[in-house]
Amino acid sequence: MKRERTSLLRVALSSMKRNTRFKSLVQKFASYISDSLTSWKKLKPLLPKEQELNSDLARTMAEIESAIQNKNFDKAEKLHEIADDIERMLAVEGEERG
Repeated sequence: MKRERTSLLRVALSSMKRNTRFKSLVQKFASYISDSLTSWKKLKPLLPKEQELNSDLARTMAEIESAIQNKNFDKAEKLHEIADDIERMLAVEGEERG
């Protein structure tokens, strides 16, 4: 009977230690995520604003038209990819505004 109690006590203590380690790992991970989000938020002001993106998009579209008129289709294709990237950034900016 005493052995069974000792065995149960060991199992319970082992379980508690694992639980404590798990909680510690979760807390460390949560702290890491929180720090990462804080870092990303600090970088946000460095990103171009909607007005800048619209200006860049208009300039890029004009360059695409010019490249097409000059029959420089490789340049037009590369500029089109840039325009797509700018449009994606504008979409993200719009989603964040609500």
